[in-house]
Amino acid sequence: MDGWISTFWEQGMEEYPRLIFQDEVFTEGSQWMREGMYDVAAGDELTIFAPDGDVLWQGKLKWRRQGWFGDTTLVPKEVGEQWVDWFHMSPPLRARLTK
Repeated sequence: MDGWISTFWEQGMEEYPRLIFQDEVFTEGSQWMREGMYDVAAGDELTIFAPDGDVLWQGKLKWRRQGWFGDTTLVPKEVGEQWVDWFHMSPPLRARLTK
């Protein structure tokens, strides 16, 4: 699927915004439909593109532990904090997702 990465949050959610992929098939202009919204998850293959079309990151998402007793995260080790920044960009970055 081709589309964009972004965050999703709605009033009443008492947690951090979800990191999502929006399938371009489920868009009308600048409006995104929930049917095309997917949480990025372990096992997904994701490619994130820079605004100029270059590949920023490509790979299969997997859980990893941060330290011996730390939380688990999907953030690729080689990307670090930049990962969340990519999901917060405006306009959103293009991406390709394989579930």
